[in-house]
Amino acid sequence: MRAGSGVVFVCTGNICRSVMAERILTSALAQDVAAGNLPAAFAESFVVDSAGTSDEEAGNPVDPRAVRVLEDAGYDAAGHTARQITSEWLAERDLAIAMTRRHFAVLTRLAAHLPEERRPEIRMFRSFDPACADLVADLPPHTAPQDSALDVNDPWYGGPADFLVTRDLLEAGMPGVLAWIRARATPEPASLVPTSFRSE
Repeated sequence: MRAGSGVVFVCTGNICRSVMAERILTSALAQDVAAGNLPAAFAESFVVDSAGTSDEEAGNPVDPRAVRVLEDAGYDAAGHTARQITSEWLAERDLAIAMTRRHFAVLTRLAAHLPEERRPEIRMFRSFDPACADLVADLPPHTAPQDSALDVNDPWYGGPADFLVTRDLLEAGMPGVLAWIRARATPEPASLVPTSFRSE
């Protein structure tokens, strides 16, 4: 991977889904390093962050309902300020993960402004979830479905139960994201110690 490599999660406002994913992956990476699955030097230089496709929430903290479900599971929810994704930001990441097909379309348009060698891989988040393997198998490479089958729906319009569903979906797909990172950190990974997605 090039210097400054990393992954950015993208939703609409960057106060719910994308920042929840950022904090869950950050925790999982720390556990992976502790378990010897990833070199510490690699993890220290690998950036995990999040952004929104809109600027409507720019400058705002994490939604309090997202804070609650993150902290209840042992994740750190502090110190976040919502930001809007840009082409320049994408150029500094190896992987951009969209929460819905609409976010995927925005990322694809932004990446089109970059030289090909600076474009990140763009994926739907649930394409990493084993439960969606059949849906992903039918998709051409570098595309998103025309329907909402792979979307992580926005919990902002719901209540606490919707944020719990979102957290569960994010935890279900995160092992696939970790596998993507491990494959680039070590060409031939050794036997891996399973990673928990809850802080002990």
